Amino acid sequence: MSTGSQPENTTPSAGPSVGPSSPDPEPGDAVPAESPSAPVRSRIQLTGSPGLAAEPRPSWSEILFGDFRRLQSVVGRWYLVLTLLVRLPSVVMPLSVMVYVAVASGSGSWGALCAAAIYLGHAVSTGITGLYAPWKYFQWGILVQTVLQVLTVLWLVQTLVARAHDPFGPWPWYLCLLVGAASPQLGIATRLRWPSILRHHRDQSLPALTMRHDAVMDALAMVLGALVAGVIAIMAGSLVGVMAGSGLLVISTAMLLLHPTAGLPVWGTALWVSSSKNLNRAERRRRRSRRIVRFLPVLGGGCLGLLWGSVQIGLVYFAASIDVVESIGAQFAALGLLSAISAVITAGFGIRRPWNLWILCAAASVLATMLMSVPSGPFSMLLVLAVIGAATGPTLVAVFGIVPIISPRRLTTGLSAITYVLIQVGMAAGLVLAAWLGNYGGYQTVALLPVMASTLLLATAFLFIDRRRRVALDMPASAHWAPGGDFSTSVGM
Repeated sequence: MSTGSQPENTTPSAGPSVGPSSPDPEPGDAVPAESPSAPVRSRIQLTGSPGLAAEPRPSWSEILFGDFRRLQSVVGRWYLVLTLLVRLPSVVMPLSVMVYVAVASGSGSWGALCAAAIYLGHAVSTGITGLYAPWKYFQWGILVQTVLQVLTVLWLVQTLVARAHDPFGPWPWYLCLLVGAASPQLGIATRLRWPSILRHHRDQSLPALTMRHDAVMDALAMVLGALVAGVIAIMAGSLVGVMAGSGLLVISTAMLLLHPTAGLPVWGTALWVSSSKNLNRAERRRRRSRRIVRFLPVLGGGCLGLLWGSVQIGLVYFAASIDVVESIGAQFAALGLLSAISAVITAGFGIRRPWNLWILCAAASVLATMLMSVPSGPFSMLLVLAVIGAATGPTLVAVFGIVPIISPRRLTTGLSAITYVLIQVGMAAGLVLAAWLGNYGGYQTVALLPVMASTLLLATAFLFIDRRRRVALDMPASAHWAPGGDFSTSVGM
């Protein structure tokens, strides 16, 4: 990414160069390689030579859509839109089931348990996808899972309709778990496809950029999925939302399997790098310490899922107290909307030290979740959800942005997949724990769990910074600037 400045005593066609003796930047410090040296900068300021232009300030369009345009030049616009579409069913399905069961049974606990079972099933499905992803014919695995998902959704809908006539019995949470496990996680499928796309185009300078893009798509899917589920629940009923989620999954699967990138050979899905058998005790201890540091952002994703899951159940109990349970999806969209907007802006600025952003936004999340006990009406709750979304969106970008900085390139995709798994597990745990607390203390007790989850998120961030300073990491090549690349793309803000 050129800064727009040119060195002195060169012809107009000559560009900046980096000599072989230039030292590599430190892992935490981003120095644009094409920026002039300190003496040249001082001469620019003193002489004000018209031939040496100052660095142009990026426009808002470049900040908000720079990543999208750069990836569009590699893979095309429609594939980037597809990465958003394939994530919507994973949001629409659990929200629709939760609202339907909560209304039909008159118990938010049963709704939380059924939705948690779907999220837990999604985590299992992500693990299944990770197992057959390296397979040459992995598209068949996605197709088989989609067929099984349609069959299990039909079974679930039939059982839910039958149970609605006797709402006081046990609700089919086990079928919800089966539906979640049978649903192919197409968001992970697109994540696992990025290394193959970049390898096919011979462009390995964009791994962190693709992670930021996927994090933004996760945030956008949250708002659009919640909005779709809420609108369908209000206009046609939540049961229609369950079937709409299944139909959307079938469409997404067909589009993903028919896309030209589906034929690329799978590459870069390793989850573990085998170590040499001749390592001594100190080397094994250092290697174990590095693995712990690399796992902490993954754990942060789990804390973030715990926060979102507990907020959902808090919204259920709050909506039940004012008799607007059907609007849960539309209200949760307020959190997703601000989360998506803040994630897009954060990704556009390209944070070089995402761990600092993690600290700041986690602290803001603690303060924001404390406001959940304040609202007395739907409008004030929408404002609180918007504040929580504005704090958690950048956190999602930061957690995924840290992975390519501290991990070898061959591990980044696998670690991002594990992060997604823990987000799903965290959401399931948040739903169950919040519902259990709600049975004993009502909404005010449920409102404490988001505060605890955001506190854990902040504690994990502090622990990561402390361990990162103590442990020497083997920095990957993707974390260093290379001519023709962009250090901010590889490292972050």
